[in-house]
Amino acid sequence: MKVLLVCLMIVGLSFNCSTIPVKSISQSDLPDLKGKWEGMRYGTNYIAPIELKIIEVLLLPLKAEVIFYQTGSGTVTSGLTGELKDGKLFLVAWDKDYWLKLALRTGNGKMRLEGDYQWGGYGGGTVSFSKKM
Repeated sequence: MKVLLVCLMIVGLSFNCSTIPVKSISQSDLPDLKGKWEGMRYGTNYIAPIELKIIEVLLLPLKAEVIFYQTGSGTVTSGLTGELKDGKLFLVAWDKDYWLKLALRTGNGKMRLEGDYQWGGYGGGTVSFSKKM
């Protein structure tokens, strides 16, 4: 049953993503990215909630905060700095092995940030965020 639920979530996410085109992020998009984003992170053996708060977008590097829920240590919060690289938002914590690389999907009145993450030796996977209005 659990496997079926995970498969349905992945298929639903894939279908939803395929209908919203990827947009290369530019400086002019940054004010729209500011705010709270809620989402899920998908790893090899888990699906868990994650939250992203983009705090400062006017000055580079950007400032943000990520909150990982349901980790082995409980809830983990970390500050991030960011920049634009190849049309994607690249956010890094205190070490180069702790990062999120996100693409912007816009359309149908929706905005999503999706991409990959690596959190040092804790692992990585993919993330998908929707902006909290």
